Amino acid sequence: MKTVTRLIMAGLALMIGFAPEAPGAQQRRTRVSQLEDCLAECQASLGQEGAEILGDCKGGCWHAEAVRLRSADKCDVLLQEANFGGMGGYKNCVTDVAVVVRDYTICRRIPDPVWRGECLSRLALETGNTAACTEIPEEYSPNVDIQVVRNQCRREAERAPRQ
Repeated sequence: MKTVTRLIMAGLALMIGFAPEAPGAQQRRTRVSQLEDCLAECQASLGQEGAEILGDCKGGCWHAEAVRLRSADKCDVLLQEANFGGMGGYKNCVTDVAVVVRDYTICRRIPDPVWRGECLSRLALETGNTAACTEIPEEYSPNVDIQVVRNQCRREAERAPRQ
């Protein structure tokens, strides 16, 4: 159980870029891209015990790279590579990039309307960009009138503290 917990924590740390650096890592960073560094650290930290979650770890590296480069195009690998996070990982990656660059149009990349709505809603709340609320798709809330959902989003975005 401890091993699984450590592996999960290592993967999360790698995904958000808070993994501690080993001595000499700064020199290595000049020779190797951060993505390649992350992938190597992922492989080394998981070893044989974590082979089944290696894809999630590598997906976290691609996610971190996309956010670092502020490029939703880098999220595409999460859909293309087996076990790299699938559509859920892709949605999280695109959403994080959209929030970082403060551009709600990036959420349009997400094909699933519910997850696209989540992206738009989160972006509006975290950035105060109420224009994102107007793009929330009807399918996001099939049981509540979409105008009510969009108006609520707008009110919450206006009240939310800005980063």
